[in-house]
Amino acid sequence: MVSRNKIKKASLKNNDNKKDNEMYIKHTRWLFYILGLWPFMSNHLTTSKIFYALIIQIICYSVLMFTIVPSFYHMFWYDKSIKIKIALFGPTGVSVACAFKYLAVIYHLKNIKNCINQMRKDWEISKSEEDWKIMINYAKKGNNVTYFCIAVMYGGGVSHQSAAPFLPSSPTSLLRNSSDRPLLYPTSLFDPYFNTQNSPIYEIFYLSHIIMGVVVCTMMIGTCNLGAVLITHICGQIEIIIIKLQNLIEHPSNNGNFDKNMSAIILRHNKIIKCTAIHCIFGKLAMVRNQLLLSVYTEQILREMCLIEVVAATLFICMDEYYCLMAWKNDNRIGLTIYSTLLVAFIFNIYIFCHIGELLKQQFGKIGDSIYMINWYNFSPKNASNLIMMIAISQNPQKITAGGLMELSFKGFSNVIKTSVAYFNILRMVEL
Repeated sequence: MVSRNKIKKASLKNNDNKKDNEMYIKHTRWLFYILGLWPFMSNHLTTSKIFYALIIQIICYSVLMFTIVPSFYHMFWYDKSIKIKIALFGPTGVSVACAFKYLAVIYHLKNIKNCINQMRKDWEISKSEEDWKIMINYAKKGNNVTYFCIAVMYGGGVSHQSAAPFLPSSPTSLLRNSSDRPLLYPTSLFDPYFNTQNSPIYEIFYLSHIIMGVVVCTMMIGTCNLGAVLITHICGQIEIIIIKLQNLIEHPSNNGNFDKNMSAIILRHNKIIKCTAIHCIFGKLAMVRNQLLLSVYTEQILREMCLIEVVAATLFICMDEYYCLMAWKNDNRIGLTIYSTLLVAFIFNIYIFCHIGELLKQQFGKIGDSIYMINWYNFSPKNASNLIMMIAISQNPQKITAGGLMELSFKGFSNVIKTSVAYFNILRMVEL
């Protein structure tokens, strides 16, 4: 009979694992609750939650369209000045990128839910203290990325929405007369119907622009957090696999322990790659055929988001560099601080995606190195042959790409920065 103390300890351990998992995804939950998307990522979907989520989504998209449509009208029909286009391209483009990211997240809600459920299962089956410490360590890394992203995005984004209209000699000052009450986005589309300078219409427009900034910043933080959480979790699982591979030598290959431990390693490895590749070799494993698991789901989820991020970062880093130059030229210290913070935020955002892509690639490669470094030559030929497929798979590691067009890595990050600087030089020549 199992003692009550053992049952109690096991129960406490499971509760701790659940709390740790909730700590791992708590920021994801908060961020996507604000955007009305979290209920569709959770397992407990009720009618009231669906109603709440749809209302929030309608509000978010309405606020985005409330600024995007008038800005496009002003840029392409009302005022065709190059300076006006440059002034509006940055803030309007960020809103458009946010709208596309919103659609990309909605499109992949099912895959995101599957990944979160798989993460919960990984935490629940984590029994050893060593595995638990590894997963906690990677959870903290993901959370640290989120903390910094929250600081620079809300610090730069919301302050820009609030203060930029009032800054003298800022790009948006071109949109108004000196006697007008300032707004960040143009309202020429609404001028035939009502006077946006009168209260409370002016206050409604001003607050809607701030709320739009909150939605944009939350979406940028949310996608960055989602990528960091998924990739750091996968890297944690790979670290556990590497440690288990290194411990294989402790178990003699002439008894059942080797097969048991090897099976556990293969099952865990199988959870973070395509099931079909291993199923062809280890056909007896109890796995579902043709199922795409964690790393493949992650690449699918991030593919469109990363494409939007790469294009947006290339253009917006360029525009923000230009805005910083204009603020510095006009001795606008407050504006220079705000635009510099935004520049750091845009660079950091694309760096995070490239960094996690590089990290995932390196971690998958480490599996093959770890297999080769253990004393596989001491195993029986039958047991040693079981390692060959894992080495072969590790030679073609899973990669994070921007729409399948560009691999996200340190090289990709340097290409984005170089391209944005090249565009910035062209912009300066046009302005001169």
